[in-house]
Amino acid sequence: MEALKRPVVLRSVVVVLWSIAVVAPAVWAQPAFSVAGRAGTLGWGGEVAVRWADEATVRGGAGISTLDADTRFGDFAARLELPRTWYDLGVDWYPTRHAFRISTGILFQDEDPLIEGVIDRPTVIGGQSVTPTELGALTGIVRTRDRIPYLRVGFGRHAAAGFGLFLDLGLGFLGSPVVELEADGGTLDPGTLNGLLEAEAASIQSDLKTYLRFWPIMSVGLRYGIGG
Repeated sequence: MEALKRPVVLRSVVVVLWSIAVVAPAVWAQPAFSVAGRAGTLGWGGEVAVRWADEATVRGGAGISTLDADTRFGDFAARLELPRTWYDLGVDWYPTRHAFRISTGILFQDEDPLIEGVIDRPTVIGGQSVTPTELGALTGIVRTRDRIPYLRVGFGRHAAAGFGLFLDLGLGFLGSPVVELEADGGTLDPGTLNGLLEAEAASIQSDLKTYLRFWPIMSVGLRYGIGG
């Protein structure tokens, strides 16, 4: 399944580049664009922005993230490996034609969050207590959208000339996650094990619908603009 997502995201990246190329003629006719470096919840990376109109800018970027999270699901501790690569494409609107902006667009990611269970004692899985020997190595995946609509606000006019700082705050809308669990190397009967894993996955999925429906967006960066 992960291999199937990669071509989708690669196509999405092509769309990002093509979209920027479409607006490029207007940029060269009246130069106003910027390049930037950024850091935040979309990783460390860069972006390019081009002025579309006096009050609007098209912006696209990419980032590499190393964020992981230590958490608990029910009775067991786990490490949640978060997506490593993010791409984004959107439009910034400057309602006052000054630094404040409202942005909307799409995030692209090709790696769903992975679950690595830490099972070092008898643990309740699917309503039944099992030992580490019975369970084996517990892993899982949290399936989410690979194209994530977002809404954000920020400060900093990307198409303005010279150097400048900028800030973005917002949310990506992940939708309802789907959890899948598996265990390898345990001694428990496969039929019993699968039933317990399905029950535990359903419980985790119910919890994640509360707090993993959204991806927080917070980025700060430095940009250099030409024109404007």
